[in-house]
Amino acid sequence: DTFCQAQPVARAIRNRTTYFHEPLARLDARRPHGAAVLVAGSGAAHDVHTYFTTHPESRTAVTCVDGNRQAVALAEARCRELRQSVTVLQQDVATLRHRGAYDLV
Repeated sequence: DTFCQAQPVARAIRNRTTYFHEPLARLDARRPHGAAVLVAGSGAAHDVHTYFTTHPESRTAVTCVDGNRQAVALAEARCRELRQSVTVLQQDVATLRHRGAYDLV
């Protein structure tokens, strides 16, 4: 119903993809030869997949981290076809060891 859809949580879920895509597109524009991005709590990497599907020219390398085994399996399957560098890790973000520098987290 209209009331439920107008609540902040419902709006946040609908805007999640835009919230992810816009900063990534700005980073791609600033770093056309590649950048490094960490997506903490990436889930099944839907936003990563849709970004690279709509921005095939991107050279950004993305590391997706999620603690859920099923989400990681879905993310790996979903991102396998992408030509971009997508690494998917099953790990608790709180215990993630430093894996280099990231341009966007």
